[in-house]
Amino acid sequence: SDIFERVGHRLVKLSVHGSDNMDVGFVSIGLFKLKILQALEFDAENTRVTDFGANAFRNSLQCQRQLQEVSLDFSDTRVTDDGVVAISRALQNLEQLQKVALAFGGHPMRILVGDDGAVAIVNALQKLKQLQEVSLHFSHTRVTDQGAVAVGDALQNLKRLQNIKLWFTSTNVTDEGAAAISAALQNLKQLQKVALNYGFSVTDAGAVAIGNSLQALTQLQEVDLDFSNTEVTGGGAVAIGDALQNLKQLQDIRLFFTNTKVTDDGAV
Repeated sequence: SDIFERVGHRLVKLSVHGSDNMDVGFVSIGLFKLKILQALEFDAENTRVTDFGANAFRNSLQCQRQLQEVSLDFSDTRVTDDGVVAISRALQNLEQLQKVALAFGGHPMRILVGDDGAVAIVNALQKLKQLQEVSLHFSHTRVTDQGAVAVGDALQNLKRLQNIKLWFTSTNVTDEGAAAISAALQNLKQLQKVALNYGFSVTDAGAVAIGNSLQALTQLQEVDLDFSNTEVTGGGAVAIGDALQNLKQLQDIRLFFTNTKVTDDGAV
């Protein structure tokens, strides 16, 4: 923790690859010493960190009331919904936050996070009215439509959002969840960048809902939509294309339909 006494205290980037709860504990102790931290990046991906480590990190995170940007990656760890809930309780007190990036994706052989974690996170985020950028990575989790609907309900309250990224690859989110999120997005008129990634249960109905919401966002400049490994066909691809062609501010478009039923007609 001594190193924290020598840094500039404005931005801290930490990576604990190969570590466990003890290492996270040392990091948490060090963070307590930083009183004016404005940006924090913490990468615990592919570690042995558990809910105990997440709780230790929560205790130091919630003291950083000046934070404006935070990026936390707990992908492929031993953290469960309980650990995600702990992190969410810290985030809801950081009222100055403008940018949030959170990753709780699992491993195909170890899926520990579900709807309880997703609901806790978005319930916390909706209290942060200064948010302009939100990135949520729930790939390879047990998140279902219940979690996706909660995400939509929360996001529509964040009227300052300009950039949103949502990953639901290899989850149980279906057209119902995709439609709920789409309904929320169309009310966020300041959005300039949207990235959405859905799993195998989404069909043309979900793609149509997404297209309908995007065409209402006249300020969009970048769109990244990944429907790979879904049930989307050419009809869904056409709906997306029809929506995007009406967005005159678009500068960057990335569309992926790998391993779907989209044929050449849909691609055109």
